[in-house]
Amino acid sequence: MFGCCADDECVVPSESESFPALLPATDQWEVTVVKEGAQNRLGLGTSTQKDGPYLKVLVVKGDGLIASWNAQNPTKEVKIDDRIVEINGQSGGHELLYQLIQDDDELTLTMERST
Repeated sequence: MFGCCADDECVVPSESESFPALLPATDQWEVTVVKEGAQNRLGLGTSTQKDGPYLKVLVVKGDGLIASWNAQNPTKEVKIDDRIVEINGQSGGHELLYQLIQDDDELTLTMERST
């Protein structure tokens, strides 16, 4: 099983279950959040495929950094099925993305959404 950000939920599908490795992105934007004190969790449930280059958002929790971002940035809201494709300018496998979420206090997430 793969590591996750703090107590946030993550799901790693079985090998028979998969997500397309590259989906056509019609919208891309950045989300910047800073972990401070008790406000140190993204508040996302994510999923990935075994060799997936992104994290797929399954749940946006009512508390956490992303919920605060969404309240302050309604036109750039993070929603279910959005994809995190880069963190702090780095892309790669899901293990790298999860590690960056865990280790870095300031996170700039590059998000993608298909419509």
